[in-house]
Amino acid sequence: MECALFINIKDFIIECLINAKSKIRVAVAWFTNLELYSIILMLLQKGIQVDLIIIDDYINRNEYGLDFNAFISMGGHLYLSTQAKNMHNKFCIIDNTKVITGSYNWTYYAEKRNWENIITSDDISIVNQYVNEFEDIKSQLSEVSNYRQLKLEEIDPISLLNDYDYLYQDLLYKGNITGVQYSNYLSAIKNNIVIQKNSNRTISHKTQAVMPSTQNAVTLHSLGIRVTIDGNYNCTSFLIPKGTLIPYEKKGVFFTLTDNQTSLLCETLLGESVDANSNYSIGKICLNDIPPLPKGKGSMEVTFKLSSDKMLHVIAKNLHTKTSVEASYNLSNTI
Repeated sequence: MECALFINIKDFIIECLINAKSKIRVAVAWFTNLELYSIILMLLQKGIQVDLIIIDDYINRNEYGLDFNAFISMGGHLYLSTQAKNMHNKFCIIDNTKVITGSYNWTYYAEKRNWENIITSDDISIVNQYVNEFEDIKSQLSEVSNYRQLKLEEIDPISLLNDYDYLYQDLLYKGNITGVQYSNYLSAIKNNIVIQKNSNRTISHKTQAVMPSTQNAVTLHSLGIRVTIDGNYNCTSFLIPKGTLIPYEKKGVFFTLTDNQTSLLCETLLGESVDANSNYSIGKICLNDIPPLPKGKGSMEVTFKLSSDKMLHVIAKNLHTKTSVEASYNLSNTI
């Protein structure tokens, strides 16, 4: 059966992904959407094999994009196509029984700016053709074992000029959705490109990037706490995402998991992975005076205050007794 879709594409893809049983193959030119990425990581945690092919460029590998080290560390297989022959497909194969293809990249830009389409098919003869094409492309690429995001100063200005509009707009849309503003970084991108028009020629050259001052710095890593989701204790709830403008403050409320639970732990984590064990544990504080209540009724409010001097102040507040415990961490060498 085939069907076409022109709206709510991301939600449809997510619905298909979470129903996967064994293996997913994804071939998209650009992949920046954090929600889709989180679903992929969740599937890896469930033991589903995921192979991913994307283009090796700054749109995918910029320092505020997705950190595919988490994908690799959780067992994902990553392949990067080069500019010599870009992998410009946009398709996903699920369990060798369904293919989703069309114009849609897995990006904020595609989601918020473009008119896009996908078509899905469970015709095995069609699915097999896509499987063969994916495997053929993969066979011509090397699997990535050591992934590294790229910094702005490493990028050739001509390449940056080619990627500029997509990258810039994608991060704007991402900021609007996630609440993280990338204004300093976006300004640096602009300042890294100078266009001079001379007669009928356009010349691009690189200038010194404007780096944020201490007062306007952004976080280089995400900050969150360890939480339990669907029985999995090793999950991360992010309070301060990577790329957040400093200073910044964020609160979250967390609940007991069992009846009569009288303590709640607040373990602060640094890193980008939804798998808490893949992140760095900064420190732990604990509330030990939670009243014995039915599960889900005991609660604490956690506040992260990241100051301009890169001191993180963590406050865990008992929402029943209003008592609290606090800790401060100096992140000047890490954040």
